[in-house]
Amino acid sequence: MSLDQVHNSYLKVRNIIGTQLNRKIKKFVCDGHQSYMSTRMSLTFEEDGTLLKARAPYCLEQNGLAERRGRMTIEMGRTLMIQSCSRKLKQI
Repeated sequence: MSLDQVHNSYLKVRNIIGTQLNRKIKKFVCDGHQSYMSTRMSLTFEEDGTLLKARAPYCLEQNGLAERRGRMTIEMGRTLMIQSCSRKLKQI
């Protein structure tokens, strides 16, 4: 996505949340990509009173719940595959 597309998409989501849920975005957490850190986005966050928090890349402690659950699901799948292969070897 280009910088304009990111900004326009944020504005659409902000308007939907404001209209449908009657809520304001209080905090915006991102990975620090340049499209989120642009002056245009910074001005929009400042006007709305939204806090911008950029998390450190490759820092597991700051990964979101969805990313941790995704990693856990992958690890469980790998474990199950390893167990199924070891059972077949025991039977031979």
